[in-house]
Amino acid sequence: MISVKRLWDRLSALTKTGTSGYFTAEEFNSNLYSVQYTVLAIGADEYENTQKVTDALINHTKTYNGLTKAGGQLFSVDILTDVEDYYRTLAVTYKSLTDEYPSKKISIGEARMYLTSPIRRPNLGKGRTLYYFTDSNIFLLPRSPDLEVDLTYLRKPTEALIVFTTEEDEDNDYLVVDEENTIDIDFPEGLFNLFVYLMLESMGIEQKENLATEYSQLGINRTIQTDLK
Repeated sequence: MISVKRLWDRLSALTKTGTSGYFTAEEFNSNLYSVQYTVLAIGADEYENTQKVTDALINHTKTYNGLTKAGGQLFSVDILTDVEDYYRTLAVTYKSLTDEYPSKKISIGEARMYLTSPIRRPNLGKGRTLYYFTDSNIFLLPRSPDLEVDLTYLRKPTEALIVFTTEEDEDNDYLVVDEENTIDIDFPEGLFNLFVYLMLESMGIEQKENLATEYSQLGINRTIQTDLK
């Protein structure tokens, strides 16, 4: 876990002489919400490329087990109806009676091509399945019901935030961090500097070189920040 109080203190120290000046708790929490999703999106893109990223996202990686419906549809309505904390798919695995087989992701436009190919079409006997997204749902090929599937996905992050309370002495009232109600960041401590630099960028303070260093330490070949969501 990354301490939100420590992050606040670090950013407060770094921005005292910065161009953006001080910031409020509301601004901080809004930026932190966006940065959490930025880190998760970066991790999703790089999940299979580096073990360090895989390890960093271990607390956000979950598995949903289900059976396909008519037409190969995995969810009765849509993903978020059955998996409320769903953020991004990492892998789909078809489970036969005797083994497990990774399913190949395709685009919906490729489905017909695969289905009509004598070589690449899905074949349950060979454990060869395909999946694609459409209408907020996942479809498995072949379009058969009652196929057992594991969906490995990234869950949405717990919304971290800072909360303040008022204390007073003989001369002044002042704000202090309410540590009991402050919610820390559900990412490994090793990502602390990455959060610092992404938060600074969200405040308008360029951190390209620092971010490039942090990405490099995670095995990510990335030099610029992605768009915040």
